[in-house]
Amino acid sequence: MEEIQFSPLHNSGIRLFVLRDDLIHPFLSGNKWRKLKYNIPDILKEPNTVMVTFGGAWSNHLIASAAAGKIYGFETIGIVRGEEGVMNDALRFAQKCGMNLYYISREEYRKRKDPEFLSHIENNLRIFFPSILQNKNIFHLPEGGSNAAAVKGCEEIPSAIPIHTDYICCACGTGATLAGIARGLKHNQKALGIPVLKAESFMHKDVMQWNVNPENFELHFGYSFGGYAKFSTELINFCHDFSRETHVPIEPVYTGKLFFALTQLIRQGYFKKGSVITAVHSGGLYDFTKEC
Repeated sequence: MEEIQFSPLHNSGIRLFVLRDDLIHPFLSGNKWRKLKYNIPDILKEPNTVMVTFGGAWSNHLIASAAAGKIYGFETIGIVRGEEGVMNDALRFAQKCGMNLYYISREEYRKRKDPEFLSHIENNLRIFFPSILQNKNIFHLPEGGSNAAAVKGCEEIPSAIPIHTDYICCACGTGATLAGIARGLKHNQKALGIPVLKAESFMHKDVMQWNVNPENFELHFGYSFGGYAKFSTELINFCHDFSRETHVPIEPVYTGKLFFALTQLIRQGYFKKGSVITAVHSGGLYDFTKEC
């Protein structure tokens, strides 16, 4: 835990802390670790099980899943959104950890929650990776690692905060981290989520699917900067200023949007004077020159 000292927030009457979950591990950290924490034992429970999961070309979830496979000794297949042959540092790292990559089009990717499509993909994977999947079980992990076990892991976030805090805040990609936080709150706390993509039409429903009390969480839209992985010069400058002043590194996809939103809300007087806020640092900054 660190208290944030950031000049735009001076004299605000608000104390802002950050839970440094990004420091848990170089590649298996943040909410990605908490989402995988209870999925890993489920994968290892059955011998000869291969994890199959989804993500974009720069997916933090694919990076963490590949790292988990290497560390805990199970095979992984990453289904990548986009044209075959797309390669970058994140996917190279995943391959280096032993993850096998299988590309599907954006149109196909939109069907990733359809059971019929998942069955079709599984058949294709068994043809494409015969030596890897022969006589093996497949453990399907949804995009972002978001399932019941993931929510259980994120439910532990409030108890990991060693101080009293009125609000616990996180960036939202799928809503599972916010759902877990909301489920783990004390009665006098509230969870705040900052969606990092255009999610007005589905995010609240996605959070509620995990039996969350609708009274103890809020979503604050309007800070996605046009969508997932999109950003502006204003956001980039904010990330640079914030990281330089606080010595807490942030990036523009998740944590930059989270702290930008919190700074705006504090300056607008959204929080009552004397409030204590804790933001969860979900990681997302990697040094791919390091070994996993």
